[in-house]
Amino acid sequence: MIEEKAEISRAKKRIAVIGPVFGFVAPALYIIVAYLVTHNRISPPDTSPSQLHILFYLLLILSFTEIAIAVFVRNRLPAFIINYSTGNKPQGPQGLFRSGKGAEPAEFSKTAFNISIIMFALVESCSIYGLLLVLLGLEFDYIWLFIALTVIGYLLIRPDEDFLKRLHRKLQEQGANT
Repeated sequence: MIEEKAEISRAKKRIAVIGPVFGFVAPALYIIVAYLVTHNRISPPDTSPSQLHILFYLLLILSFTEIAIAVFVRNRLPAFIINYSTGNKPQGPQGLFRSGKGAEPAEFSKTAFNISIIMFALVESCSIYGLLLVLLGLEFDYIWLFIALTVIGYLLIRPDEDFLKRLHRKLQEQGANT
């Protein structure tokens, strides 16, 4: 029990460093870049307003889809990432979260960190889409919607202690079964 708390604490510290970078710092940098581009009158490429609005709606749908995928990864993926087949060979994406030998699970904090990076990257892509639209010539105000989606997504998927405890238990169960 004490070892579990120490491992969870170590994982929380690693995630606490990178999480805000993905959720807040990077989107703030995108806002600065978008502001500099729009206010320095750098001319955007020739795209018609109808093309930009179609792209806006497509990227908006993609953003919601990626947030949904990140929520799925947070709530469901760890359960089947760690389940190994009986033949010591991973099926699908599980190999990303294993150590090299046999069916030994990877170090807990590394596993939690890898899953967190996947979730954070999915959510951060929303703000990148907003920056892309501004760079293509859409008004600056459109970036705010995508930044808001990034922040909301980050707050939805940010790994909490309950998530880390469930992941740790799953890793321990898997280690006991091999």
